[in-house]
Amino acid sequence: MARRTGHARRAFVALGLTALLGAKARGEQNAPCRPGDSLLSLGKAAFFKSIERGAFAIGERTLDDLLDGLGGASRPSGGARRAQTTAPAQARAAVFPRTGDEILAGALQAYVDAPSSEAADAAFEAFLETATRILFETPPDKPGEFGRVGLVLEDKNFSNRGSTFAVKDMVNEGRRRGLEDSLFGGESDIEMGKANRLLATSPFFKAPVIADTRNVDRNNLGIAVKREADLRALWFEDYRAYLATTAPAPSPAQITEALNAGWPILQKFWAFKRTEIFVDRAQTAFGTQMREVYDRVTREGLPTRDCEPKAR
Repeated sequence: MARRTGHARRAFVALGLTALLGAKARGEQNAPCRPGDSLLSLGKAAFFKSIERGAFAIGERTLDDLLDGLGGASRPSGGARRAQTTAPAQARAAVFPRTGDEILAGALQAYVDAPSSEAADAAFEAFLETATRILFETPPDKPGEFGRVGLVLEDKNFSNRGSTFAVKDMVNEGRRRGLEDSLFGGESDIEMGKANRLLATSPFFKAPVIADTRNVDRNNLGIAVKREADLRALWFEDYRAYLATTAPAPSPAQITEALNAGWPILQKFWAFKRTEIFVDRAQTAFGTQMREVYDRVTREGLPTRDCEPKAR
């Protein structure tokens, strides 16, 4: 009788353990989905953080201050700011169409499979080329008003002040340098002589008032000058004053003609350098963010997309 009782007790315990483990397994299978716990969601979050860093570097509004810009809606050039009606999560989700998730997931998974700076750059480029439209804005001069739209990312291109540069040319340093040289020359100054001979004999970046007094050169123009109004002042005021002191002294009419001819070139160069700085800072930040994404995804075995079974 004692032996039978012992067998019965062990059988009861085994049955209880089986039931408990089964309930736990069912609980894991039926656990509520937690959006955001996936490689794709974490990768998107890393992308948005990185382009905020890029925007900050060139003095433009970050995404939390420009939710309307995420959806691509146009904004007035002035007037009081309207109330925000779009939540950050909704606005950011609208940037990437679901049809592009496959491309983004593949690029992110390639990084997780073989982490490297090249893989991070490839994923960053995939995000830039998949995004529908993102607008950035220079802050307004007066509180409560709208600023001016600055950098725009749309259809695999960056646009700024009427100048357009392909994403693929800006994210690769070699292609970016080649594009800069083809547009503006590879010397310390930019090629203005084709626009007007006076600009070649007295180059802008070599003028003491620009190089020494304002401490502006070819490489730092995009970050040293954050507003077009400041660029215009450098060109039409400081540089004009310098040209008037050169020998033989050109007439005021000749100076005006030269400045008007060269302004579109300087404006485009400024847009290029600002785009370059944005991409460089954002790309670097994305690489840092992706190392954190990799650590979490591999540590927790997170799935590629939200609400998929965890990786084994």
